Amino acid sequence: MLKLFALVLGLLAAALVLSGSPPALGGSAGSDQVNATRQAMGLARVQRDPALDVIAAARARDMVQQGYFAHLEPGTGNLAFVQLLRAAGYRYQWAGEILCRGSQVERCYDGWLNSPSHRQILLEPAAQRYGLGTARGLDGREYAAVVFAR
Repeated sequence: MLKLFALVLGLLAAALVLSGSPPALGGSAGSDQVNATRQAMGLARVQRDPALDVIAAARARDMVQQGYFAHLEPGTGNLAFVQLLRAAGYRYQWAGEILCRGSQVERCYDGWLNSPSHRQILLEPAAQRYGLGTARGLDGREYAAVVFAR
């Protein structure tokens, strides 16, 4: 457990240092896009949460550093974002994660809407907050993680 906590602290520090400018998907336009879709479906808006931004950035950075693209941690099979939420002491009743990898993550949104499992998370009635993080791999591809919570 201590090793996991040290890993989380390291990832969070790296995410804060390496985050740079906010990603296009995560700006007000990204939030407006998510909320416009949610409102069209009769759902409440979600609010950007800086604590979830840090967790999502740690997720994206971890995938780049460890060379994987998945919801489950390599070797453990644990839901990586849930481990980060717990290690950070983030209190939640519901949480979900969506991921994207490519040359331009701002193009991810349409793909998420067209994927039943991703669409379900985007339009989850319980969702109240979200955070977004991105990281660029050495191959130039960008990894994005969006974490929703209530």
